[in-house]
Amino acid sequence: MASLFPEGTQCKPLSFTSRYSLTVDVRVLCKYPFLKEARKWMLESGGADLNELVRGAAFGRAREAAERRVMSALEEGKVRPGAVASETDAIIEIYSYPIARMLVSCVADSYLITRYALAEGVCAGDQLRLDDSGVLLTACKDLDMDAKEGLSVHMGDFLRYSSGMRSPDWKLVNQDVRRGYVRVSRDRLSRLVQQALQERIESDLPIPITDVMNAAFAPQIGRIRAVLAEKRAQIKPKEMGEVSILRMPPCMREFIKSLESTGNLPHSARFALTSFLHAVGMGNDDILALFSTSPDFNEQMARYQIAHVTGESSGVEYLPPECSTMKSYGICVSPDDLCARDWMKHPLTYYRVKGKKREPMGQRAKKEGAEK
Repeated sequence: MASLFPEGTQCKPLSFTSRYSLTVDVRVLCKYPFLKEARKWMLESGGADLNELVRGAAFGRAREAAERRVMSALEEGKVRPGAVASETDAIIEIYSYPIARMLVSCVADSYLITRYALAEGVCAGDQLRLDDSGVLLTACKDLDMDAKEGLSVHMGDFLRYSSGMRSPDWKLVNQDVRRGYVRVSRDRLSRLVQQALQERIESDLPIPITDVMNAAFAPQIGRIRAVLAEKRAQIKPKEMGEVSILRMPPCMREFIKSLESTGNLPHSARFALTSFLHAVGMGNDDILALFSTSPDFNEQMARYQIAHVTGESSGVEYLPPECSTMKSYGICVSPDDLCARDWMKHPLTYYRVKGKKREPMGQRAKKEGAEK
């Protein structure tokens, strides 16, 4: 098996240079390849130039890991890191991150970018909840979040990255605020970092792509696009007849109820509701009329946002987020028994299932008896 690096390359322990004192090796760093220290290590290790990354035989395993990274993000909504049994395995994971970003950028699909960014954020958040607080604070620093040992985060960062959380527990009035900083638990700060990383990746991608990258990654790009097409087909809007609120999943009904009462609906929920209503066949004017019931209704802003989401102005019809995405955003609310089914993965699936006509029990029994 070809090694990842030229003979003699050393896998030395790494020291974080931030104000938080922490020493880790590549087995720890591979869990957080988005950190500045990871980029620094790749530059200083003498590992590879761009041509080696995309074509070199020594980086074949890293390219395989990168494709797995993207595929698991697309199919599961979460990055599944490979097993790390050695320093070489750890180095493969570190290099898989920049290569995965290249793959996503080569495909250059808005749905894939959003899905990948969410998956990387969720993976990092899960790891940070279990790791040393020094790593958590370093991640905050690298993502330009003002956090302090203790743990606390500046009020501005708290508000920015918690804006999509619907639970009252996240509201600022329910926080312990001291001199402009919000005291938070490790879980909460990890969740904020998850959101910050997701937004950072979404804003960074796609990166500039060369003809060399497109040619070298052609097989991976083809496989990713095939899975992406299957994913889109599963949630593609279909003819669903007259729009019925009774068929809508609990989350969408709750969003509508909130609009009509307080108007207090986070951006992520507004996007989910707008894209869902468009997918089930509601026209832009009817969606606008629904939003007009909100006490804070701004017609010009609402019309602009609806036109963008439905593709009228942007040219891109955005798909409703999956259930896993909504859970990550904290906007999966009031789930019922149907939501709990293993195969229930998307609000549109719920709507379609609810729309299926069932035969009365007596007629179904007679039919089954006649067939025997």
